[in-house]
Amino acid sequence: MDANVSADGGTDGGTDGGTDGGTDGGTDGGTDGGTANGARPPSIDAGSIEGERGESPLLAGARFPDAAWSPELRAQVLLAEFAATDWRSDRPDPPDDSADALKDEVKALLEKMPRRRERLAETVSQAEALRSCWLQLMVADAMGRPATTTMVSLCIAVGHLVGMHWKWHFKRARPAQVYPALLPSVPTPPHASYPSNHAFQSYLVAGGLRSAFEGPLATAMGGPLDALADRIAQNREIAGVHFASDTLAGAWLAERTLIRLRTLPGFTALLAAVAAEYPGLVAGDGRVNPSARKTRGRPRRFLDMAKAELRLNDAETDLLRRAGVRSFEALHDLLVETPSLAQVVPGVRGADLLKLIEPRLGPAFREARDAPWAPPAEEAGAAAPASVREGGVWPGTGRPPRLASDADIALPDDLVRAWPPRNQQGRPTCVGFAVGAALERQRNGAKLSAMFLYQRALRLRRQHLSADELARQGGSTKLSDAAEVLQTDGICDEALWEDDVPLTQEPTPQVLAAAAANRLNGAFHWDIPPGSPRPPNVARVVLDLLAAGRPVVIALPVFRDPTAPGGHSNWWTTGARAHGIVPDPVVPPWERSTGHAVCVLGFQKDEEEPVGGWFIFRNSVGNDWAFRAPAPLHDGPPRVPARGWGALSASHVEQHCWEIFSPP
Repeated sequence: MDANVSADGGTDGGTDGGTDGGTDGGTDGGTDGGTANGARPPSIDAGSIEGERGESPLLAGARFPDAAWSPELRAQVLLAEFAATDWRSDRPDPPDDSADALKDEVKALLEKMPRRRERLAETVSQAEALRSCWLQLMVADAMGRPATTTMVSLCIAVGHLVGMHWKWHFKRARPAQVYPALLPSVPTPPHASYPSNHAFQSYLVAGGLRSAFEGPLATAMGGPLDALADRIAQNREIAGVHFASDTLAGAWLAERTLIRLRTLPGFTALLAAVAAEYPGLVAGDGRVNPSARKTRGRPRRFLDMAKAELRLNDAETDLLRRAGVRSFEALHDLLVETPSLAQVVPGVRGADLLKLIEPRLGPAFREARDAPWAPPAEEAGAAAPASVREGGVWPGTGRPPRLASDADIALPDDLVRAWPPRNQQGRPTCVGFAVGAALERQRNGAKLSAMFLYQRALRLRRQHLSADELARQGGSTKLSDAAEVLQTDGICDEALWEDDVPLTQEPTPQVLAAAAANRLNGAFHWDIPPGSPRPPNVARVVLDLLAAGRPVVIALPVFRDPTAPGGHSNWWTTGARAHGIVPDPVVPPWERSTGHAVCVLGFQKDEEEPVGGWFIFRNSVGNDWAFRAPAPLHDGPPRVPARGWGALSASHVEQHCWEIFSPP
């Protein structure tokens, strides 16, 4: 037999073993196949190269180089890291095998049969060499772009591990078993139908590769990646070997599995290695095919999945689109925190949807939701400005409104670790803590007195408001109050006036003198009162200040459904409490209740967010808020860096921010 043929057979044996057989197949097929029948160079007697030179010295300290690893076998190492997680907790719903459901499934497959001839060649190719399809798209192989090859191999191997587990668990019959007249155009695989592993693996490969890129490039790369995943999944249905519900289950598993993979150090390192294999690659300004349908990536796919699985009506579909819902967990929060939704938005099946969503929620989310928690005793803190402050020119005029083309503003890891958020302890002192945090960031973390700033701001408000108005506002202050206090009174160190000082206690002369040494002028401040015409590009102004190296404090309303239990609001949903992601308000039925101020320090661009990204902020309610961060709520941005930190969408800031403050 020709040695080259034998070598290729060994390589393909390893590849297909890794693809089709999982861990042992990839290892044994690659190793044993690659060494068979003369594929390895002939061994040489050591004595024949030493000759008369004498004994050769040993080379100590040698290690097998990472670059020499076979991508297929490197994937097995990462597979072991994934296998050690609680991946079985991401359990798909059982398939609906009732007579009516199967009748509908078979009817849908019969309608797709006329497309078999045109798709047959690629369907066969995808069935026999799935990995090669993805490597061809990425122009990659083991010798060129090995990290990309490893990523594809890993996602396929993970798909085998997880997919075969659930196939064995559900044991769903193949379409030809249910309706033999389908006559599949490719051989029916020797394992159960649900979920579709071709769909699962393909969506996982697409998501893994897309995650290696950022911003517009991620969107540009995601288009063909998602299109190939869709094509492969559809071809399995056209061929008659999978039901449509098999495909949906595979797509759902890919969503959940990718979230789990992103928590693994090995996978994070692999993402960076993949990105490094495409240096200088940028997204173009236009599409080759202008008539191509624009997609929204992951949110669009979730919406499609939710429509199919939950049988959403038009009102429900529109609600999810308006609210930017990206996961079943976010949809659960929206429904739970909006008891009046069905009355305000006719057609929304609140209670029925919650029942359908329940088995689809991740176990970590359910655990966070069901854990005992006490709603905050006091949410008030940031008062709404009453009038537009006169003077100055709004810096957002004429600036580009979209933020997705701007660079991320990342937070240094050592800053997040060394500067944990403080706790306002249920008191209406958020303005003092947020402005104090901005000043601390300017002064390299020197701890300043939030309570001094708050008490002097409240004293200033007492000079301008009646007792009834003060009582109605519940002790809230404004950023403009804090800005004025910094000019007149300054601010002292926290050690002189600590966070737990009684609200009614007046600062001593020594404290006042120390604060006066830290007076501040030249800060940027702007009021945007509710109900007044909003200036353009509010989120752009916040990002421009951040890009100039300035921390930014924003005040904005807290929203809640008036019929929700006390203490519940968009800042205290399960997703916000556990992961720090504050949902956009759905108005109506949510209404403004109180206000909150936070210190914004970072930005993460997101092509799929309507305005273009997420602002990362340091909150002031302690580490029990966002207690699962940095674990993500869903795939994709934002990524909250640590407990006590959070994220607001740029759309949220654009539409609802009512004050901005930034120290010079």
